Amino acid sequence: MDMFRDGIELTASRRVDYVVDAYYHAITARFPRLRYRIGWDAIFYYIPLSFLPTELQDWISGKLRNALCTTLPAVLQKEKKQ
Repeated sequence: MDMFRDGIELTASRRVDYVVDAYYHAITARFPRLRYRIGWDAIFYYIPLSFLPTELQDWISGKLRNALCTTLPAVLQKEKKQ
């Protein structure tokens, strides 16, 4: 849980006004956008990733997940030792 919290704190912003502005625009605009891209993670990771085929998206996401999440749950650690 601490690793998850650390990851969120590392990538998340404390500026919630970006989200509020996007909601406000979506509700009040005559022609709202289909998608609102908020944050640097969306701009530099999710948007370019969305142009790739699904299989490649899954492969890249899996590699990043394995690289960033090196800890295993206790049950899997026991199985790995045996």
